[in-house]
Amino acid sequence: MIKENCIPDVEESVIFLFNFLKKKRYTKKDFYRFLDHIIELTNAEFITLYPNLNYPSKPPIDIKNFTINPKKNNFKFQDFYVYSYKFKHPVHFNRAILFKRRRFSKKEQEFLKSLFSFWDFVNFERKQKEKLKKYVYVDVLTGLYNRYFLENVIPRELKKVERYNQPLSVLFLDIDNFKYVNDLYGHDVGDEVLKIIGKIFKENIRKTDIPIRYGGDEFIIFLPFTPESSAIKLAEKIKSKISQEIEKKLGIYVTLSISVLEVKKEVNLSKILKKLDSLLYTAKEKGKDTIVS
Repeated sequence: MIKENCIPDVEESVIFLFNFLKKKRYTKKDFYRFLDHIIELTNAEFITLYPNLNYPSKPPIDIKNFTINPKKNNFKFQDFYVYSYKFKHPVHFNRAILFKRRRFSKKEQEFLKSLFSFWDFVNFERKQKEKLKKYVYVDVLTGLYNRYFLENVIPRELKKVERYNQPLSVLFLDIDNFKYVNDLYGHDVGDEVLKIIGKIFKENIRKTDIPIRYGGDEFIIFLPFTPESSAIKLAEKIKSKISQEIEKKLGIYVTLSISVLEVKKEVNLSKILKKLDSLLYTAKEKGKDTIVS
């Protein structure tokens, strides 16, 4: 039962909710503890987190026949009084709905509104951070990771490779004569070329692989658990598909020079990039449109 002065309960519940939601991973047990907390404080019998969670799992009514009243957050349904809160920034649930045998007091309604509003706010903040993180690490044009991601995240991943002695190969791709494409066909066509390359990468690599737009027309793909022989096969496949797709969609012929490196001993980003750049220079010296390892 809510106390006459419910402020302490609100504060306690908000702290409980904040500590729960701020976790990167939380268990069902923790979540159900929080739902028990809400039910206990309001003397409710049942809570639905619409559309996919009923707690307890066997509701006292046929929830399928339940109709939400969009104009009211406190109404009666069959033998139950209902409190409904619509989330403005839903993540997993659109609404929180509580059922009880007697009316929700004003204090209880204030308590639930405060609690669910805070829940809503925390989820909104989390979504905003995720969006910001995406913009920070992702190249907007191609949808691939960017150089900032390469410099700030990849070194940590390389330490894992070194620690566990995992095979790792890296592709360094450069569009041949890309300045000529921009000068002759315009930057809009050049952008379409880059978008197609990003699309081909995503369609032909594994989820564990890491594609990066390194510079204007330079790309890097990190291939964990991949020996050099497999990396070369992938490079050949991607090279062919990119040329075919660009010619098909844009009517121009574009080639790529690719360097392939298997990282065996020294797992250092700076040294990896220097070796890849040296190999790419060799590919250019050989007349471009080729793969060098």
